[in-house]
Amino acid sequence: MKKTMPKAATPRVLIDCLEARRLLAYVAADYFPLNPNAVSTYTGTVNGQTATIYHTQGAKTVSGVDGVLVRDKAVAGGDTGILDGTYSIDRSGLKLNQAQISGAIQGHNFGAKVTPVPGLPILPSTFSTGAVSAWKGVKVSGVFQIPEAGVSDLPLGGTDSGSVTVADNGRVEKLGYSLVNTILVKVHHVESFSSSVLGRTYSATVVIDSSQVLAQSVGLVSGTSSFSVHLTGTGGIDQTQVYTETLDLTTTNLLSSFARKSGSVLRIGGTSKADTIGLGFDGSSATFLVVRNGVGTSLSTSGITSAVIDA
Repeated sequence: MKKTMPKAATPRVLIDCLEARRLLAYVAADYFPLNPNAVSTYTGTVNGQTATIYHTQGAKTVSGVDGVLVRDKAVAGGDTGILDGTYSIDRSGLKLNQAQISGAIQGHNFGAKVTPVPGLPILPSTFSTGAVSAWKGVKVSGVFQIPEAGVSDLPLGGTDSGSVTVADNGRVEKLGYSLVNTILVKVHHVESFSSSVLGRTYSATVVIDSSQVLAQSVGLVSGTSSFSVHLTGTGGIDQTQVYTETLDLTTTNLLSSFARKSGSVLRIGGTSKADTIGLGFDGSSATFLVVRNGVGTSLSTSGITSAVIDA
């Protein structure tokens, strides 16, 4: 289906429905797209070392719940660290079903996997900026590996308490696109574990913090994350391992061109009744800003006399 905007309907009088949508609510699936085919690359740091971080997604089932494994594989010099999160989205919203870290950074080997039951509610299905959610005492199981402390596959039970806050982050320019709708999501977890294994007593505290900029239709654009484990136990065990990561988007297959010039016609691609499309000026009458689902692209207005939406 093609929709043609008449010449009289210049961009000056077109209404961008996107802004009205923002005032109502954000949709978790729009800002945290779970797509097993997603591949993105980031530059950043891991524990202070310059790193390239490869972000991939793939299907994974945890505790009988089908979800998507979101993996950040960081390569810093000869070191490699992997930070995994397995998520699912249902009618109630986005949930974290498992978090895992492993690797060897700066000569330290480490590994930890925590599984909350049920999954932790990260974002409701719809939310507004300023939203705050919290949980307390959610049961979690953990498995820890800290070879330096003689610990390998140590199972511990515990609880998780934490919170999520959401703020509007405004417009961000990335990879030649204008990411019009972005939010800042801050997540904080504190997990406490304790157990007795073969006559030895162990306790662990895990703190997970993240501050991430998420863009509509694209997901993670930039952010920081930290994952720390403090393990104590019989025999003088007292070890702390910390993994910190910063990242900034450099490539992704989630961005694609949807607006182009064809002679004197501006053609915009979209899906009827599914996509939200806006058209206006990008700072001056010399440049159009075409927005689809929160992602904008700029084109010169020169020679354009009409616009067509191919939907």
